[in-house]
Parts: sequence; structure tokens; C-alpha cells
Amino acid sequence: MENPNYYAIIPAEVRYDENLSPNAKLLFAEITCLCNKNGVCNASNKYFSDLYKVSTVSISKWVAQLIRNGYIETKMIYKDGSKEIQNRNIKLLVGVKENFDTPIKEKFKDNNNITINSNIDDIDFQSLLLVFNKITGKKMKVMNEKAKKQFRARLRDGYSKQEIMKAIKNCFDDDFHKANPKYLTPEFISRPDKFEKYVNIDGHDDSKEDAALRKRKELLKSMGI
Repeated sequence: MENPNYYAIIPAEVRYDENLSPNAKLLFAEITCLCNKNGVCNASNKYFSDLYKVSTVSISKWVAQLIRNGYIETKMIYKDGSKEIQNRNIKLLVGVKENFDTPIKEKFKDNNNITINSNIDDIDFQSLLLVFNKITGKKMKVMNEKAKKQFRARLRDGYSKQEIMKAIKNCFDDDFHKANPKYLTPEFISRPDKFEKYVNIDGHDDSKEDAALRKRKELLKSMGI
């Protein structure tokens, strides 16, 4: 097993997933420390048990939570010609696009939960999906590739991350989507015609906003959006 990295990584979707216990989130962070450049960790339950001074049964439960919610997958490696387990590989299913050999400061500088750097394709889609879920009340786990491609295209069109948030909120406030919430998806709102429609809707008078709307705005502000 490779030596642990100095830093741990907990993506926003893991941090704010109510289906995960705090200890499962901590375990996810520890797994990122132990991952090689391919995003694979081969630490055993016994290793984590000794590290956190808990039983292997507890570790198994935390691992199961991460598997069940789609954050990791495990693969057993057997000794040649037998059914005896030689090793177990844990593979991260989120937060592994970056090479784990990349210095941490380069990967996460200026990270305000939705990160758009000088590279137009460099968007933190995990955090974007988190904010989308917070605004809409949905519980989407994954943003599909078509939606990602369309959001990148909107940035190339000259729109800002603030305008992305504005379009999502205006779409959510639309009477049609209140009556038909199933149509409100990242793929829908990132389409060029729909995005242009909703981003150009005038905002509301702050003095008339209800408590729920103020709460959403405070959330976005706290995320630097």
C-alpha cells in the first residue's frame, strides 16, 4: 500500500449527503489519502479498524454506505488458482478526475464550491449539482455528460457562473416547473434556448421574497456564488 497523502479530499456531494453517517464521510476522506494516481486504494478493513480504534464490523458498515450511495466500488483480488482473498481494491467513483499526484494547491485553489478557472472546461460539477439540488429540492446523484457539455458551452457563450445560478432559480420558480418538476433537470436548463429564456427573466424585489427564497440566496452567498 502506498504512503498516505498529506491531504484528504471530501467532495461536496459527499459532505452534504444526508444518507451518509459522519464516520462514513471521514472514511471516504481517508480512502482518498491512500489512493494511488489511478484512484485506487487497497487498505483493508483491519487497517482502518486499527487507525480509528473501532471494530471491523463498524468499518464494514461505513464501506457499505459508501458503496450503496455510489461513491466507491470494491473488487476482491484472489490468489491464483484459489478462492482465498489476497487483497481488496477500493476505487473512488467521484472526485477522481484529477491525477492524485497533482499538488493539492493546484487542484483546489480558488475553490468556492463551483469552480471555474481559466480553463473553460474546469467546472466543479459535483458542487454545481449540489447547489442545483439545494435550489430545486431534488436529490440527483449524477449529472450526465450531455448536461456537462451544455453547461461548458454556455460558459463559452460568455455567461457567468452567477448567471447559471440565476437560470436554475428562475426555472425552478416558473409555474410550469412547479406543476411539472420532473422536467426540471440540469440537461433541460443547460440547453441554449431554455438557458437564454430563464437567464433573462428579471429578478424579484427582495422586499417581497419569502423565507424560503431568502434561505436559498443565503446558501448561494455562503458558497461564494
